[in-house]
Formats: sequence, C-alpha cells, structure tokens
Amino acid sequence: MVRHSPCNLFHNLFCSDFGLSRNLSTQKGEDLTEYVVTRYYRAPEVMLSSHEYDQSVDVWSTGCTLGEVLTGNILFPGQHYIEQINLILNLRGTPDPETKKLISNEYALKYVESLPPKPKVPLEQIAPNAPPECLDLLDRMLDMNPNTRINVEECLKHPFLASLHDEADEPSF
Repeated sequence: MVRHSPCNLFHNLFCSDFGLSRNLSTQKGEDLTEYVVTRYYRAPEVMLSSHEYDQSVDVWSTGCTLGEVLTGNILFPGQHYIEQINLILNLRGTPDPETKKLISNEYALKYVESLPPKPKVPLEQIAPNAPPECLDLLDRMLDMNPNTRINVEECLKHPFLASLHDEADEPSF
C-alpha cells in the first residue's frame, strides 16, 4: 500500500494527467463519452447518465484523490462499473429523490432503485485524523448530485484551503 504524505497533497490533486479531458462545447454538438478518467475517480453521473456531465466530474475526481490522500487507500477501487457504483453507494449512501431524477439511463436507475437503502457513511469513520474543515470539503466534493456538488470556485474559497486562497492569482472558470 502506498502512503501519501500531506506535503504531496497538492501535487497529487493538481498535477494530474488530463489526457482524456475534453472541451465541453454544446454549441459544436461535441459528444461526450462515459470513458472519462480512470474508473476509480469516475463521477457517478458519468456511469449513471452516460453522456450527460459537466465540469463537476473534475471536482468529484479531485475529491476521490483527496480521500485517497487522507486514508491511504483508493476510495472506490471498482473492477467494473457496477462494482464502482456499489462502492460509491456504500460510502455515499442511496441517492436522494432529486439526485435520482438526474439518472437518465433507465437501466441504471432501475438498478439503483433495486438496491436496499444505504445510509451515508460519516467521513470521520474513514479518515478519523482529518481536520473537520477537510472532511467538510471532501463531503461537498463527493456529493452524488452534480448540481449541488461544490464547484471549483467554492473549493478555492473553502476554509480548508483558506491559507492557499489568493483570489488575485486564481483563474475564473
């Protein structure tokens, strides 16, 4: 098992391989793919709604990396997409009705609804030594609903990153 030191946190979070990244241009009618990022860091909406996602998938992936740094383990090491969804649901709980409305793949929705209800696991259980502000940021980054998930600007202004936040030196998205 690889242990990450806290000093490598930002290297791991921000020095990633974005070889599969795409420009989200709806004007050009560009098609999106469900084969985005390594499976372990793939946002649930990519698997449950296939071609309907936006920049919030990057926040999810960064949250997965932050969780890995905090725990020393990959949070969602699924070997295929069904196992991946199950691992996500086991930690994050059953999606609420508003989040379920966003699942456009009818088979995925039927699968999620066929599962017994699962409670959201408090992140303190998986990262008991993490500061509360860090766990709050992680919780908001791993929100199952991409519409309520924290965005990049909000992440940069979050109290956990306050000592690193410099609005004059940050791009606007």
